[in-house]
Amino acid sequence: MKSISIFNHVLGPVMRGPSSSHTAGAFHIGSMSRSILSGTPRRAVLAFDPEGSYAATYEPQGADRGFAMGLMNLR
Repeated sequence: MKSISIFNHVLGPVMRGPSSSHTAGAFHIGSMSRSILSGTPRRAVLAFDPEGSYAATYEPQGADRGFAMGLMNLR
């Protein structure tokens, strides 16, 4: 079993700004999805609550890249 780092799994990695919480959160969601699927998906469709924070910040704050990196297991 892979060891868990307090820096990458509790505090979170240093991520691209301006809102690293959106980028790191998106990465972890993508990474957890990849884990549940037991591999890299060939295709992904992302949908957001129109009133939620990801809908407004998806592309400008890099959440799109965070989801993609998590799904592809790239760090």
